[in-house]
Amino acid sequence: MTKRIDVKGMTEEEILALKYLAKELHFGSMNQLVLSQLRTAIKVGGLDITDAKLEKKFQVIAQSQLEILKYFEARRNLNNEILAELKQTQEVLENWIELVAEQAVNNGEEK
Repeated sequence: MTKRIDVKGMTEEEILALKYLAKELHFGSMNQLVLSQLRTAIKVGGLDITDAKLEKKFQVIAQSQLEILKYFEARRNLNNEILAELKQTQEVLENWIELVAEQAVNNGEEK
């Protein structure tokens, strides 16, 4: 059984805005739009069109943050690889310097 309710206190501009939204969102009528929003509010405890837009924006923000996180993780991995290569190079250079120093000491003793 369906019931009818009247909504009081809306301005003409608000009614026109609802009609425009109904058309933009592909609802058959303003009534269908309002009914849809009321049912949504009942299901999820108050979600309205504005909240839905905010939710979509939050989803975009969350996705952007995830992409940023992935970028920084990739950069950190690259930096770790570079650091490992630098440590290897440092070790090779230290060994080379040690070898040259030993040869210099040995060459000095031979004279």
